[in-house]
Amino acid sequence: WNGGTINLGYQPLTKEIEEIINFYFENNIEIALTLTNPSLTKEDLYDRYCNKIVTLCENENNSILVSSPILEKYIRDKYPKYKIKRSIIASNKDVDYLPLLNEYDKIVLPRRQVKNFNFLNSIPIEVRDRFELLCNDPCPSNCPYIYTHYKGFAKTTLYEKINTTDIVDCKTLDMNDPLRRLRYKNEQITFDEIIKKYLPLSYNSFKL
Repeated sequence: WNGGTINLGYQPLTKEIEEIINFYFENNIEIALTLTNPSLTKEDLYDRYCNKIVTLCENENNSILVSSPILEKYIRDKYPKYKIKRSIIASNKDVDYLPLLNEYDKIVLPRRQVKNFNFLNSIPIEVRDRFELLCNDPCPSNCPYIYTHYKGFAKTTLYEKINTTDIVDCKTLDMNDPLRRLRYKNEQITFDEIIKKYLPLSYNSFKL
């Protein structure tokens, strides 16, 4: 069910997972599960490993980040204690985000909006803490392949065959390019900006 990154190979033992979960529980730290694979089918909902982890983490303090309508409905029905967050992957087109707050506990804003202060100032101050801002996506906000990358990651995680159209030779990801590094640095939300720009505007939820 994972999305956004690829993690193939080592699979931790249940005991290791339980130790980590218990540490978070004991310290009252929220566990946010990133279950944002956009290519899931109904068959994938019965994955035992994923269901086991979601069962172990379920309580009112924890949240699940979703993008797939299939998985979202399944989580809401089977694991109702979780807070539900809307993923950046679900926002490939600009929409009116305010009505979505009736459906989601939090919404992760697309990268193209996180430094758009005209947009950020247009959101009512009383709900700004329900919007989460992504600080350091590896793609620049204008990358034309962002959602193509997510599609390729999703298929790889599902052990599906990757087509040449799914993985793009993306020059925007070339960190050896000095101009690319500078552009990327300028687009990140830095700690200093969080303190001086975002917190005074009542934005206090950030995603790495």
